[in-house]
This record gives sequence, C-alpha cells and structure tokens, in this order.
Amino acid sequence: MTCWSASTGRINERSAHDRNARSGIRVAESRALGAALGGLSGYLFGHRAAAAPGPVSEEVKRHQKVAQLTELLALTTEQQSRIDAIFSDTSAQFQEVHKQSDAQLEVVRQKARDRVRAVLTPQQLPKFEDFLRKMDADRKNHPPPH
Repeated sequence: MTCWSASTGRINERSAHDRNARSGIRVAESRALGAALGGLSGYLFGHRAAAAPGPVSEEVKRHQKVAQLTELLALTTEQQSRIDAIFSDTSAQFQEVHKQSDAQLEVVRQKARDRVRAVLTPQQLPKFEDFLRKMDADRKNHPPPH
C-alpha cells in the first residue's frame, strides 16, 4: 500500500502485513498498559482502604456515644448535656485509676527485675540490662490501651 508521510514529505510503501503487525503491537501494548494501571489502582485502593484509621480522641468517642444514645433513646438537649458531663467525669476517674494502677505495676515490675538480677551472674547482667532497655522502649512506643 502506498502512504503519504507528512513528516518526511515522501510516499512510503507499506505492506498489509506490516500494518497488521504494528496494529497488533499497539493492541498488545494497550492491553498491557491497561492491566498494569488496573493492577496498580487495585493495589493502591486496597491498601488505602485497609489502612487503619488514626487514633480517636476520648472526646470524640464520648460524643459518638452520646449521639448513639440520642438516636436510640431520643434524648433531649438537656439530657445530652448531662449525659456528656457524666461520661466526661467517668473518663477522668478511669484515667486516675489507670495512673494509680500503672504506678503499682511499675513497683511490681521493678521488684521482679531485682529478683532476676539476683539470679544472674555478673557477665549476664549487662545483656539483661540491654534486654530491659529494649523492652522499656517497646512499651513506651506501644503503650497498652487504657
């Protein structure tokens, strides 16, 4: 087949076989690109959807509970305010109990560590202290939920 090339200003001779081969390559490239983009989109969507939401503040949790009770019980505005105050006070009390129990747990933890130290040899103590530093850092970076 004779074709005019605008870029060269010449007439090019192309066979039907050449055109079909190029067309097939373009179709294959389009399909490969579509599959790659589809796979990438699925991967990104799946990881974004599976990502855990950030931590929710106690205040937000409290308001969510009040909203649930408002819907369930048809609370008045006054009831909502009073219940929110009750939840806020209760949360403060829980935090105080946790502080006290955390302090008590630390005393027990230190006593157990001292008891283990008494069993170890002088050569073992430095490794044990490194072990404890790592445990303490891990506990600091991943505190238990309260």
